[in-house]
Amino acid sequence: MKQYNNISVFKAKPSQNAKAPQFNVVIEMADGTKWRGGLWEATSKAGTKYLRGSLDEDTGNGDQPRTSKRNDDPPFEPSNNSLVDW
Repeated sequence: MKQYNNISVFKAKPSQNAKAPQFNVVIEMADGTKWRGGLWEATSKAGTKYLRGSLDEDTGNGDQPRTSKRNDDPPFEPSNNSLVDW
């Protein structure tokens, strides 16, 4: 099992794209690799609210994740006011 050092979740910037994620995720693994993705708010058939998402390995060359279906918005840059208060 791979070990991770840090998982960060940020509220995404508003977007005109209905498929854009509501939250951005960054996972830093112990071996130095990074994974990036998005989370979307969802509701189960039973009415339970949850977050669903996708992750792709960050190759460091600026490629957008394939599974998150992002639009042409500028890359997400977290700021201090982007933190989600759980």
